[in-house]
Amino acid sequence: MQGLDEYERNIEELAFTKAIAKGMLDIKEGKKSDISDVKARLGL
Repeated sequence: MQGLDEYERNIEELAFTKAIAKGMLDIKEGKKSDISDVKARLGL
């Protein structure tokens, strides 16, 4: 049985891994954004 801290760390790692996998799939499918467009959307 895992403790709460370990459970939360595992959930965080899973979410990070999912985000990376989605980003890689987006790139493979040609869904890319120019850095200047991203900065403009974020107000940077």
